Amino acid sequence: MNPQEDPIYAGVAGIPKEIGEIDFGSGVILRPTFAHLMAPFLLAFSPAPPNSKHPGPWAAVNGGLGLDIHAELHIPTNFSPPDFFDRLNTVWWITSLFRLALSPQIHVPVITNQPFQEVSKNWKNAQILPIEASSHRYHRSLYEPKNIDESIAWVVRIWQKAQGLMRIRRQLLWPVDDNYFVRLPLSLPLAHSREGILNGGHSATGQSLYGS
Repeated sequence: MNPQEDPIYAGVAGIPKEIGEIDFGSGVILRPTFAHLMAPFLLAFSPAPPNSKHPGPWAAVNGGLGLDIHAELHIPTNFSPPDFFDRLNTVWWITSLFRLALSPQIHVPVITNQPFQEVSKNWKNAQILPIEASSHRYHRSLYEPKNIDESIAWVVRIWQKAQGLMRIRRQLLWPVDDNYFVRLPLSLPLAHSREGILNGGHSATGQSLYGS
């Protein structure tokens, strides 16, 4: 799968199940779905030859990884606003704002090139790419929103404007989320606070950080 050219449907895990369809504008839509990512563990006992798998025997290991995906975030192929993230990092940006507003457990284990419910009908031709399948966010949520609807409305309201803030105050990038999908060639200090995003683009003195 080529995220720069193919349609992007990002599977979102950790998001509240009661969230319905959300229209962000510009063709970007989050809608309910379901998929379960399974990753059983196996143990091999001999080194793998070059360009080959580990020879048997293999032994099953207790446990494994299992993640429920309850929503898909679609970024259309024609999404290309000027001076904005590319489509894959637009997934990261919106997901990061959801992490900030709703729960740090929210993450994107996989993306695919078609709606998840279509994958089950055409799985041989589906292209599925792991993104945050081995994320560190499987701990218990550190906070819960007081009002889910208001938190979602905040993300919908600021996701485009706040990206402009990121261009002006790039040092905000890591404090908000240090796991963007495609590493950017930036030198980003970690000392800046989140106040600009949390206050809708204004500093503690009320000055706009968007330049307007």
